[in-house]
Amino acid sequence: MLSRGVAVMTECEHLVTCAFFHDRLAKMPSMSLMLRQRYCEGEWADNTRCARRIVAVKVGLGDVPDDLYPAEVYRVKGITGVPASTIVRGGPGAGRGEDDL
Repeated sequence: MLSRGVAVMTECEHLVTCAFFHDRLAKMPSMSLMLRQRYCEGEWADNTRCARRIVAVKVGLGDVPDDLYPAEVYRVKGITGVPASTIVRGGPGAGRGEDDL
């Protein structure tokens, strides 16, 4: 799918097994829905900017910390050793440093 000229996945490949949504946000349906729409599924979702997905891609799904929120890209470097700004490309705000997110 194209969104503002940027290819965006309509559903994250990790959504079904994402512990963040199935465990951490299980009792917070409104918050869960808002984050899923922003990062995981739907026309405007951009999972390339999800910190959990970035860590899963770089070091493996089993190494994603349980307490890592999708918006916490500033933590990616500490977990993977690779700055998120070198991984995240083409999403909204592309070109900003990881500290700006």
